[in-house]
Amino acid sequence: DFISRDCMAANLLYNTTDTNSGAFIGSALFTTLNDSANGLVKLLPADLAAVIVQKRGLTETKTGTTASSWAWNDMGKLWLPTEREIWGQDIRSEHIFGGGLTMQYPIFKDSLRHIIKGDGNGGGRCNWWCASSLASSATSFCLVGSYGHPNVASAIYANVRVPLCFRIA
Repeated sequence: DFISRDCMAANLLYNTTDTNSGAFIGSALFTTLNDSANGLVKLLPADLAAVIVQKRGLTETKTGTTASSWAWNDMGKLWLPTEREIWGQDIRSEHIFGGGLTMQYPIFKDSLRHIIKGDGNGGGRCNWWCASSLASSATSFCLVGSYGHPNVASAIYANVRVPLCFRIA
């Protein structure tokens, strides 16, 4: 798995309406990253795109304030890490169905160095989205704050970036 050091230098909304129904894989952000005709995945160099594979994971099934289940789903060729993959535990996300079977990526363990990301290549600190929705909320998603702390924002909050994350097989 590859997770970029810094984020892309563009704000991306999770959804154009204030909802987290459908969680990450049901969001406009997922489409913005993965749509084969108009998504960011289309902009990747051909030799890189040829070796990227879908990330498969246990994702939450969410249609209201609380996730009702989980299921194995493709998280896209371009994806976001979950709270558990960043901090090693669920902090603000769904504790029952939101974390799946994920474990903390070693790059995030024992240091904020790779958790705090810049706005563009080497830019100032920025907020960045996680793939986790906020527990007991029908409108918000989890994010990493600009100082590396767990935080949340509404799906229509405009001051959040995304790292470039993909899996090569």
